[in-house]
Amino acid sequence: MNEAHIKIIDLNFGYKKSKPIIENLNMNIPKGSIYGFLGRNGAGKTTTIRNMLGLLKPNSGSILFGGKPVAEHSGDLFRKVGSLIENPSIYEHLSGIDNLRLVCKYFSIPSYKISIVLEKVGLTHAATMKSKKYSTGMKQRLGLAMALIHDPELLVLDEPIRGLDPSGIQEIRQLILNINADGTTVLLSSHILSEIEKLVSHVGILNNGMLSFEGTYQELMNHINSSTRLLIRSKNQEALFNYLQDKKEIARLDSWIAVSNINDSETAQLIKELSNKDFDVYEFKKESNNLESIFLGSSNLNLN
Repeated sequence: MNEAHIKIIDLNFGYKKSKPIIENLNMNIPKGSIYGFLGRNGAGKTTTIRNMLGLLKPNSGSILFGGKPVAEHSGDLFRKVGSLIENPSIYEHLSGIDNLRLVCKYFSIPSYKISIVLEKVGLTHAATMKSKKYSTGMKQRLGLAMALIHDPELLVLDEPIRGLDPSGIQEIRQLILNINADGTTVLLSSHILSEIEKLVSHVGILNNGMLSFEGTYQELMNHINSSTRLLIRSKNQEALFNYLQDKKEIARLDSWIAVSNINDSETAQLIKELSNKDFDVYEFKKESNNLESIFLGSSNLNLN
């Protein structure tokens, strides 16, 4: 794995120690990645993020930002992080440019950066428009501009496409990819799994305060593909079962014979083999885990 931008080591947190929200959590968010942080409501994602940014104090464990404990960054951490949590915090009676001027004043940022970030998020044409007249997608882009204007090393996005239409989703998706391409690490928390699949390079799946998977998106897909099984029905199930018993990992499943851990090329080869051996296969189907089944905890796949 690449150099960790954020490293969490044995993190434990609970408002009451008898009721932990986060238990022995270890995470590595690689520098330059788009890290998809998944979990049901109540899994502990927001609590983890708050600990990560120094907004909550862990009961035990440590959190490193760029190799240094978060506590050592003190207020400087906020200059290194930008965030957009659900709905952007904008003053709707002000224009887009005036909202950005307030952020510049807070961070002591030169005002020339406003035009740069407005162009980056595609809002130059609406800079002087009152933000209450913005569409939902435009408000999200203004929120991104406010999070990016101080050139953060890490951008934290929580449900950034909530409430957007398909066009707005596509715009925000492309913006995230562009921001990451410029070198910013992105931590993306979302329940919209189809968008996670299109964006992320790395994935962490949180269940009940514990990480059930962490790795690259490709590693996750490899786990999923390796768990695929082929279900077969033939004219003579007993003969087929006996034939396959020494060749494959198989089991009886109702009226089917289930062949486990079989990929697409192996499936094609097996079907051809059974045809050549004159087995009268009259029905087969494939079943596999997907990101949704793992996210919902309904998968039997061992992700550890």
